[in-house]
Amino acid sequence: MRLDAKMVKLLRRRAAFGAYVVTGGLFVVYAGVVALTRTVPTGGMNPSVSVITWISVFIPVLALAVVHIVFARQLLADSPRESR
Repeated sequence: MRLDAKMVKLLRRRAAFGAYVVTGGLFVVYAGVVALTRTVPTGGMNPSVSVITWISVFIPVLALAVVHIVFARQLLADSPRESR
C-alpha cells in the first residue's frame, strides 16, 4: 500500500499531537503522585521523604516529556524530500 504525501503529512501531525498528549499525561501522573504523597495534618508522609519522592519522580517525567516534545517537533518539521 502506497501512501501519498497528503496522508503522510496527516499521519505525522496526528503522531505529533499524540506525543504532546503523552507529555500532558505525564504531568498529570506527576501531579497525582504529588497529591498522594503530600504531607497532611492527619498523617501522610514525612515532609523530607515527600520532597525526595517528588524530585525522584520529576526527573524521569521531565526526561520523558523532553523526548516526546523533541519527537513531536521532528514530526512536524518538513523534511526536504517532501518539498519536491
